[in-house]
Amino acid sequence: MNYEIRTASTDEIELVHQTMMLAFDEYRGRLHPPSGALSENTETILSKISEHGGGALLVWSGNKAVGSAQYFFRESFLYVGRISVIPEARGRGLGKAIMKHFEKLAAQLRYSEIRLGVRLSLPENLRFYRKLGYEIAEEHEYPERTDGWYIMSKQMRSQHGMISKDNAEHYVWGNDCDGWRLVDEETVSIIHERMPPGTSEQRHYHARAGQFFFVLFGTLDIEVEGSVHTLSAHQGMRIQPGAVHQVMNRSAEPVEFMVYSQPNSRGDRTLA
Repeated sequence: MNYEIRTASTDEIELVHQTMMLAFDEYRGRLHPPSGALSENTETILSKISEHGGGALLVWSGNKAVGSAQYFFRESFLYVGRISVIPEARGRGLGKAIMKHFEKLAAQLRYSEIRLGVRLSLPENLRFYRKLGYEIAEEHEYPERTDGWYIMSKQMRSQHGMISKDNAEHYVWGNDCDGWRLVDEETVSIIHERMPPGTSEQRHYHARAGQFFFVLFGTLDIEVEGSVHTLSAHQGMRIQPGAVHQVMNRSAEPVEFMVYSQPNSRGDRTLA
């Protein structure tokens, strides 16, 4: 899907409201207390923006609005909410794209942190934001004690500052394997990965992205088109686009290595 994310004008707040209602309608009767989004209207949205400072985004596919979100300025962080993608446009990475847009906005405005709220009764949303590097900062409970919500936070790193495993976006994949995204741009990604003994990934290929694996310590086996190559510390191997491959740690010790992908391999992975 081709899409464009841009700031909503005051005249477009009605579209922000419409896309939000379409997205949040699935929670009607499911959440107790009900989601506050379902009782909002254009006036309340404009009032929040006026009171707190901030704005709204619209996601456009052609001439149709397929998503929206709201954001507000706080003293030390950017607060985002009402992340909305209409049902027919889901599963295409728009939610992730909205959050990436906010992260760029936060960097431009020199905010070092983004915060958002997630209902405890919506674990799928919690998993989504965790995959994007957001962590639980606070937990709250509604007066009715029928539900609660987390405040999740992500620290923004400077584009020119030092990056390491300590401050990079972290994720878990496979069987307790770790990844740290050191660089995550459209044209390139650099990931530091760790695989415990006896673990492997699924065989796959990338149609567009070429990759280079470089072992920091330990031993890594890479199967490429049926041939297995064993790499030790400070050895590397290039994988061409389209080549079916699989990385494995068949040793008794953990292995850590770097993966360079150009262009970024996100969304470009087909199981073989």
